[in-house]
Amino acid sequence: MLSEWQHRKTEELFKNSSIKNQEGEELLSVTQDNGVLPRSMLERRVVMPDGNTKNYKLVERGDFIISLRSFQGGLEFSEYRGLVSPAYTVIKHKVPMEEGFYKQYFKSQRFISQLNSSVVGIRDGKQISYQVFKNMEVPYPPLAEQRKIAEILTSVDNAISKTEVIIEKTEKVKKGLMQELLTKGIGHAKFKQTAIGDVPEKWEVYYIEKLAEQNRNAIKPGPFGSSLKKEFYVKHGYRVYGQEQVIAKDFSKGDYYIDDQKFKELKSFEVRPNDLLISLVGTFGKIAIVPENAEPGIINPRLLKVTFDSSKANVKYYYYYMSSPYFYKQLEALSQGGTMGVINGKILKSLLFPCPPVSEQRQIVKIFESIDAKLIVEMEKLDKLNKLKKGLMQVLLTGKVRVKVEDHEAAVTK
Repeated sequence: MLSEWQHRKTEELFKNSSIKNQEGEELLSVTQDNGVLPRSMLERRVVMPDGNTKNYKLVERGDFIISLRSFQGGLEFSEYRGLVSPAYTVIKHKVPMEEGFYKQYFKSQRFISQLNSSVVGIRDGKQISYQVFKNMEVPYPPLAEQRKIAEILTSVDNAISKTEVIIEKTEKVKKGLMQELLTKGIGHAKFKQTAIGDVPEKWEVYYIEKLAEQNRNAIKPGPFGSSLKKEFYVKHGYRVYGQEQVIAKDFSKGDYYIDDQKFKELKSFEVRPNDLLISLVGTFGKIAIVPENAEPGIINPRLLKVTFDSSKANVKYYYYYMSSPYFYKQLEALSQGGTMGVINGKILKSLLFPCPPVSEQRQIVKIFESIDAKLIVEMEKLDKLNKLKKGLMQVLLTGKVRVKVEDHEAAVTK
């Protein structure tokens, strides 16, 4: 028979620890994404303390740390021994417990909401004190059940971590191939010097106007803002596409429409399947291809559309090329507007683009599509795992669903 869970004030389970004068211990950093880490493990530059570290607090493996970010992300768990700034509150447990259970519980939405409600009125910049923490009430399940719950949630965490590593490695491979394939091609031995660097001898280098269809609307920035005032929008009709769809690469988003009369007036800004759309302002340089099933419509003033000549240019090849870090750096260097970057048609038309034979463009596209297909599978898997984790946390950490604990496991933990 399952015993009932106890609920206790945190001061019954934990104590505030302020062990100092431990100079020589490794310095630790408290991160919201990766918990507590030795500073030597961080890739980004970390500001080192001036002078000695006498006042720094000792953290031991299994301790928890309260920081200002606990408002958003819960308490951080430490797998390492070392020193943290005296601005942090170090918490040690003083009764038998499975640390992994509370590592999960202190990251649950239930606990974070409870923490927020306990500190209503505290302004940004003020540390969450131990006095606030110690009066909170948390569950204290039987030890065997704590351990089982921790095992289940940790197994999901491990699956999430493995999937994230696969995604990260695949994205690195893609990034490396972008630099290689989009500028060097497949299997070339002879290269020539051009204004954009060495390219295969069989390639050409063109301005984008040469790659686009030969009509006046093939490269077209959106209309002036005065042509699309709020009073022109209707509930149904022709869709108005903007950065919302391009950044998300989702053409079903948004609900801005214009009527038939306004569409005829702005028909030169019409989008067609396989047009390439580019964001111009703020998050500039984001691109998307208009899908076959997109609703008829036009672009708004924050976008530019390009209709490529399919006899010279595969739109997907130029989608990948214009998504590459190499191309984005060019745009960034030419963008205007200070902190809020702006690009325009003139800037785009001033750039030179590599132009492989269309057959080679298709080959390169197939390679990137196969990588993207793998990324989609892994990202969908990651999304499912994150949803599973969230659901399990909601039911396991609250006791809504009880885990089965074998008799021998319960006996061991008594």
